[in-house]
Amino acid sequence: MAAVVLSLLTLLAAQRSLVQSVGIPYARDVNSTYLPYNPRPAPAYMVDNQDNYYHVAPDKGKHNGPVWSYSGSLDGYLSNLQRGYVLRGGYGSYNGTSNGTRQTSLTFPAQKLQSSSDYWLSKLAQLGSQPLAGGKDYQFFRNVVDDFGADNSGKSNTAESLNAASASWNKDSVGGKQTRCGQQCGNTFSQGAILFFPGGTYKICSPVIQYYYTHTLLSGGVDLWATGKRYNGDKESAETGTVKAPARGKGLNGDDGKLYMRSRPQYEKKSPSDFLVATTDGECKNDASGDQASCINDFLRSAVDKGKIAFFPAGIYAVGSTVHVPTNSVIQGSSWSQMMGSGFYFSDMTNPKVMVQVGNKGDIGTMEITEMLFSVRGATAGAILMEWNVAAKSQGAAALWDSHFRVGGALATHHLATCPRFSNNAACIAASLLFRVTPQANGYFENVRAWVGDHDNDQTIVNQPDSSATQISVFAARGMLIESQGPSWFYGGGSEHSVLYNYLLSGAKSVFMGHIQTESPYYQPNPRPPDPFRAGTRFPDDPDFSGCELAAAVEGRPVQLRVGSARD
Repeated sequence: MAAVVLSLLTLLAAQRSLVQSVGIPYARDVNSTYLPYNPRPAPAYMVDNQDNYYHVAPDKGKHNGPVWSYSGSLDGYLSNLQRGYVLRGGYGSYNGTSNGTRQTSLTFPAQKLQSSSDYWLSKLAQLGSQPLAGGKDYQFFRNVVDDFGADNSGKSNTAESLNAASASWNKDSVGGKQTRCGQQCGNTFSQGAILFFPGGTYKICSPVIQYYYTHTLLSGGVDLWATGKRYNGDKESAETGTVKAPARGKGLNGDDGKLYMRSRPQYEKKSPSDFLVATTDGECKNDASGDQASCINDFLRSAVDKGKIAFFPAGIYAVGSTVHVPTNSVIQGSSWSQMMGSGFYFSDMTNPKVMVQVGNKGDIGTMEITEMLFSVRGATAGAILMEWNVAAKSQGAAALWDSHFRVGGALATHHLATCPRFSNNAACIAASLLFRVTPQANGYFENVRAWVGDHDNDQTIVNQPDSSATQISVFAARGMLIESQGPSWFYGGGSEHSVLYNYLLSGAKSVFMGHIQTESPYYQPNPRPPDPFRAGTRFPDDPDFSGCELAAAVEGRPVQLRVGSARD
């Protein structure tokens, strides 16, 4: 073994000498200006690929951000935009002669005609805001044609327009003003943006860089494929490749004999008049102030009574008591419009209270909730973020799409300073349960994630050697509790960092779960589960960390997925 270690050290030393001999800074070289924990620039010997026609191959360091082939920089593009024109190229074929850069006026009538759209989102999304972005001049809604001069005729390369829409603080941020959260930021929950693409064709000849927390819709998909361990009862197998579908419970298949699926509604045939708006019609505040529960309850009842879609413009709606979502509601958020519970009402873990109650027990009807975020702030140890009570009157008629549960890990949650990693502070006990589907209820749940913050996602770690500097210790007892008698579908979800369990099926029937993901809390085993909670206080089938779950207790980890008396 000593000889092997010596040989490895010799090899590493030789590698270091070779790297230094050709003038490339070694990662640990004290003379290097590059820190070992940052992205390295391209080495000097890297050259363009052959026929690098649009100048976007890895070319001496330009691969760490957008390529500005025509305007030279983001600032150059926005400066031209303010003057009423943009520079574009890419007009001809690969070997054509008409690919030169052209100046395009944005006041030309055809340009304005291209941007016209009657789709409801183009009107209502503009009412949203990001109250914690860092400035009132931050632009949330970005029409890539109207605001940033994109070409949706398909005739020219419009990549610079799309990169400007994605990166800039606002369309007027010329002269080195702040950009959105990108390379020098690392992550964010507070600088969201919607990039709205009016109908048309967008020709892209160089990469469009996706900044953090940007809503972009693409077409396409993949077949079912998986890699990892597969369990059937107490039998385990390792598999990689296409997945053979297991036997399915009653009602899980559609009319075509395949697993039932229902894409999120786009309401593309609806106009703005088909919506009620929480901030204008309901006069509810979305700036994280006050207690908006009563206002939201009145607004939701009004929307159902009038047969309207309840639209929540982007922002934070603080609530201090239960929000009641009537059965037959249709709710549409915007870039994860956020309902945030806080206050004394949610503080007692021995007497948990529901933050958002969807329907009443025994209700049968419809429900559509899309693009919402449910969170808490401060010490809310007794919070149940959502209780789902409605049963669908027809297959898939009660559904939740692209909506998430978040505990901690963001601005305004008051956890970074109070709950640093490895602390054990009662003020950091933030939830009893994130999401519950009760026994008489069922539903269709697609892209629904329950996340307990293991780090503060609005704090940057750029230029910090310790990537765990923003980690926090926030405690939530349970992730997702599913008691549904079916049929229920869970597509593309996750549940992370709860203390007792991430997923629990208790007496459930006819439940399909496809692509579920879990993680243990990073602070465990300090403390070990069930601390700081006590199992079995009010919720069924809490693990007691004995028997087959003893190993989890010894390791100080939660139960990731527990199936108790469930079938089909």
